[in-house]
Amino acid sequence: TLGPKQKEGDKQAPEGFYTVTKELSLHEGTRWPKSLNIRYPNPFDKVNLRSGSHILIHGGCASIGCFAMTNAVSLEVFKLATDALDAGQPNIPVHVFPFRMTEANFAKYDYPLWNGFWRNLKEGHDLFVRTHRPPRVSVCGTRYTFASASRLEGYNPGPIDVCPETAQV
Repeated sequence: TLGPKQKEGDKQAPEGFYTVTKELSLHEGTRWPKSLNIRYPNPFDKVNLRSGSHILIHGGCASIGCFAMTNAVSLEVFKLATDALDAGQPNIPVHVFPFRMTEANFAKYDYPLWNGFWRNLKEGHDLFVRTHRPPRVSVCGTRYTFASASRLEGYNPGPIDVCPETAQV
């Protein structure tokens, strides 16, 4: 159902901003070899007391919380990601939205429990639409904050940051 993953075993998929890195995200387990771990829970999820682990992008076309696709597509995504990371790209932003972030969909999916959270996700989405670059993502308090990536950062603004006030909590 719509709404973000809250805890281990809830059969929900995460919604938000995640980061794949070479060191921590390449998953070569026995069940889903050559899958990508999006590193759930991220700092936002932790601040909001969400739990769980090993949310993967994998093959098999079935899942209870991961992002499953055909084996062929999963292997292609894995190869593209590993090629980029092996070539020196420090990380790959993964942005997960519950639906296309249009006003029509906000009207269609009027879930009072999640509307504020989804509007916060839309801020990052809309910044990407305006700049055509993934935004710099931070967690301040219990919300995401966004800033435009500089031209120097290009298309890779780095992993999710935590504002100093939130880091002290």
